[in-house]
Amino acid sequence: MYANHEFKFTYGNHLAAKVVNWMEKRCVPDPTFPASRISSIYYDSRDWIILREKLNSEYLKLKIRVRWYADAHSSQLFPSNFIEAKYKIGSARKKVRMPSGRESDWLATAPMYLPDFMQLPPLLRSLGVVLRENLFPAFQVSYTRRRFIDPLTGARLCVDQDIHVPRTNPLMISTTRPVCMPVGVVEYKQQGYDDFPDWLSQINAFQGRRAAFSKYLASFQHITNFQH
Repeated sequence: MYANHEFKFTYGNHLAAKVVNWMEKRCVPDPTFPASRISSIYYDSRDWIILREKLNSEYLKLKIRVRWYADAHSSQLFPSNFIEAKYKIGSARKKVRMPSGRESDWLATAPMYLPDFMQLPPLLRSLGVVLRENLFPAFQVSYTRRRFIDPLTGARLCVDQDIHVPRTNPLMISTTRPVCMPVGVVEYKQQGYDDFPDWLSQINAFQGRRAAFSKYLASFQHITNFQH
C-alpha cells in the first residue's frame, strides 16, 4: 500500500491537445509509461453504498475497480491487469492492488453480468481490505492518459482525456447508451506533500479549475442524468 496527496483539475476536453503541449513544456514524460489507454470497471453494492460515500463527502471513501491497459495508439491490450481498492482519507490517497487472474481480453469483452466478475473483489481480502457488502460490476470507464514527471519536485502528473463510458451492467443500470465526458482531468500526485506548484494554476487558460472530480461519480451522473 502507498499513500500520496492528490490534486485534480478539470479542463475542457476539446482543449486536450493544448493541455498536453503545455504540460510537455514544463515536465518530462514518464520514462516507463508515457501514455496508455486505461479501462476500469467500477464495483458497488445494489444500494450504491460506495457512490453514496462520495455524494455525502465522507472523510473516508473507498473505490473498488478492476483495471486493464492498452497502447494509446494501437489500442492493443497489455497483459497486466489488476483488481484494486483505492481509499481517500481526507486529502490523502492509498491504493492496494493485485493481479486479477483474468485475461485482459476477457475483462474488456465479457458481459459484466457474468458471476465471474463478482469473484474479483473478494481477492482483496488477502491484502486486508474489508468488504462489508456484496459488490457487483456497475459500468466501465475508459480514457487516454499521458503521464509526466515534474523535474523540480519529482511529482507525478497525469493528463486524462476522452473519458467515456462504453458499457454498463444491465443488472445495475438499465441504460446502454455510451456516454462521453465534456471535460478532461489533470492529476497532480506527490508523496508526503500537501500542496502543488504555482505554475499548475495556469491551467485556468484551458477552462481549467481545481475540482474534487471523481470519474466514477461523474460517469454515474451522466449515465443516469442524476443530479445531486
